This record gives sequence, structure tokens and C-alpha cells, in this order.
Amino acid sequence: MSELIHKWKPWKKSTGPRTPEGKAKASQNAYKGGIRPQLRRLAKALNRNQEVLDELSAKEYDAMADKVVGAALNGNSWAIQEIARALDE
Repeated sequence: MSELIHKWKPWKKSTGPRTPEGKAKASQNAYKGGIRPQLRRLAKALNRNQEVLDELSAKEYDAMADKVVGAALNGNSWAIQEIARALDE
């Protein structure tokens, strides 16, 4: 069977995709998904946040939770962003 294929040499007659749709589809052949690096970054961020939370005392944790809930209820997204920045420091 392989001898016939080597005599036939179909790879010499291959032209690849010809239509724009076929070319677009073929351009994605090596694409692996791209979600795994995003999940790794998310996991690292969650771990960092957990480490910060673990270092907080109960009073500090309660105070921060009150700020986040209050900001969320009042629609103050800037306050939530400020709290997030404080956690990153």
C-alpha cells in the first residue's frame, strides 16, 4: 500500500485551500485553544488574593468585606477598584 502511495505522490498535486473560507479554516490548524494560559494567570491571581486574605486579621477582613459590600450596594465600582489595588500592594 505504501509503495502505491509513494508512486502516486499525492502531496505533489496538493494545492491547499483555495477559497477564503478554506484558507481561514486552515490558518487555525495549529491553534491549541489559548485558554490554558488565561487559566494559569487567573489561578495565580486567586492564590495571591488568598495569601493576602490569610494574612488579614479577622477585624481587617470584616472591615474590608463591609467596604466591598457597601461599595457594591452603592454602585461605586471605583471603590471596589481601590480595594483591589490595595490588596495588590
